[in-house]
Amino acid sequence: MRTELCRLLRNPDVLGVALRAEVRFCGRAPMCIKGIATDSREVCAGDLFVALKGEHTDGVLHIGEALRRGAGGLLVPTGTPLPAGDLVAYFVPSVEQALLAAAAYRRGALGGRVIAVGGSVGKTTVKEAVTRVLAACGEVRCNEGNYNSSVGMPLSLLSMEDAPHLVLELGINHPGEMAALSRALAPDLALLLNVGCAHIGNFQSRDELIHEKLQIAAGLRTGGALLLPDTLCGAETGARILRVGKGQEADFRAENISVAKKGTVLDIRCGDRVITKLAWPIPGESGVNTLAFVASVGMLAGCSDDAIRQGLRVAGQYTPRMRRVRAGTRLLLDDTYNAAPESVLAALETLVHTANGRPAVAVLGDMLELGKFSDALHGTVGEAAANSGICALFTCGTRAEDIAKAARRAGLSQVQSFAEEDIEALAEAICRTTPPDAVILFKAAHRMMLGRAVAAVRRLV
Repeated sequence: MRTELCRLLRNPDVLGVALRAEVRFCGRAPMCIKGIATDSREVCAGDLFVALKGEHTDGVLHIGEALRRGAGGLLVPTGTPLPAGDLVAYFVPSVEQALLAAAAYRRGALGGRVIAVGGSVGKTTVKEAVTRVLAACGEVRCNEGNYNSSVGMPLSLLSMEDAPHLVLELGINHPGEMAALSRALAPDLALLLNVGCAHIGNFQSRDELIHEKLQIAAGLRTGGALLLPDTLCGAETGARILRVGKGQEADFRAENISVAKKGTVLDIRCGDRVITKLAWPIPGESGVNTLAFVASVGMLAGCSDDAIRQGLRVAGQYTPRMRRVRAGTRLLLDDTYNAAPESVLAALETLVHTANGRPAVAVLGDMLELGKFSDALHGTVGEAAANSGICALFTCGTRAEDIAKAARRAGLSQVQSFAEEDIEALAEAICRTTPPDAVILFKAAHRMMLGRAVAAVRRLV
């Protein structure tokens, strides 16, 4: 992970204050720190190398490589021995806490409105769409890709120059992370899109996960607001809450919803204001949720109806979800970006809408970080797949075998399972046994790299 530093923090002294570090200038230390990198292989000349300790390695072991690549600074734990060289060293008790401190420092110097986007699924899609809508109302900046963790969010913020609007994702996978992220970011507006089962294996219960997600409001600035789904009950955060959804009590209510194979169209009502015919290219509940939250932000930001419509049209062309790929006469829906139980169920709904009478086929792989809930949740997906209207199911991976077993128990006869390494055999089976006009969904956890199967099918047809 690497990004450029904003102009303010390129000054080594200012960066030291932001990091709350003990600063040591060695040799002919650089007068400017250009970028910040957590991977020594990505270091560019003049960068600050962040020596994080991970599950499999310790960044301190890669200091030498970072310096050979031209690093001008090091962020290291207190007491780390330094090699000889021309550099500036920042010593801190905790590298991750130092990054959060620097993010808070940067936030304090920003004058723009900060929007935090959280939730179990759909964060990147909504963040990108919100960015496109707000761009019609003035300059806006957002985090790259899905840089949303306790490391990724600070790096994103440290790179940002000031703008009227800044949009950042906040992602967590362990208890105790969200409040620290929110306090460092101090958002003016926080969105919690949903609470599903992603990463639930690291929590004792869904209630604990919901409580953790709601901590996105912990750092809200005075006068800020938290946007929640109107279906999320019992939320006690102390923040001003605005509800988004289809219910009569929603502050931002989706109405006149139309779902067809080409996408979702609806109106949004807030008080006396109604924006009509908002469109998103993905059919189903995920499309409704995206439209409702993005339009809500646009309305709160003072964007015109036309600006919101146009921003959504542009954003729909770049969504990372449900990428449509032609493979001969078959249509492949590449949604291998990631997977959690709720997002798989939504993808199955989208698949059937998109197929619109053509044969619908699902290729599903392992969902990860579900812990003790894994067997049951994979089984729930399998049962839902069998009842979704698809004609055939292929699974890939060890955990996904539970999807296949549940689908067979629920009455789906055409089910085939493959090991994670058998991508070629999987692709051959898809090409051999599915109808030539099939619409085929591919979805799994990102680490399963199921996109290899999409490429193999395209190669074989």
